[in-house]
Amino acid sequence: MGHSFDLVKTRRAPRPSPAIAITVARQPRKFEDLAAIWEAYERLYAAGLWDAWEPAAAAGNRRRMIELLHKVDLPAHAEKISNIVSADPKRYGF
Repeated sequence: MGHSFDLVKTRRAPRPSPAIAITVARQPRKFEDLAAIWEAYERLYAAGLWDAWEPAAAAGNRRRMIELLHKVDLPAHAEKISNIVSADPKRYGF
C-alpha cells in the first residue's frame, strides 16, 4: 500500500514566541557549550562534587572549578566551562 505525499499541503512554520527568542538569547552561543556544561553538571553531581562546585561557581573561582572538572575527567573542557560559568554565574543558577 503506497502513500501519496502529494496530498500533504506544506504550511509555514509558526513564528516563535518572544519568550522563546529571549530564552535562546540567554543560552550560550553554541549548543556544544551548553551540552558540555550539562555533562559537567551531571558528572559533578554523580561524583558527589556538586557541593564543592556550587560555591566555586558562585564566587567565580575558576581555579577551583577547573580542579573539580579535572576530577570528573573533563580536562579538555575545564577552562572553557569555567570561563563560561564564571562570566555570568546567575545565568547558570549560582
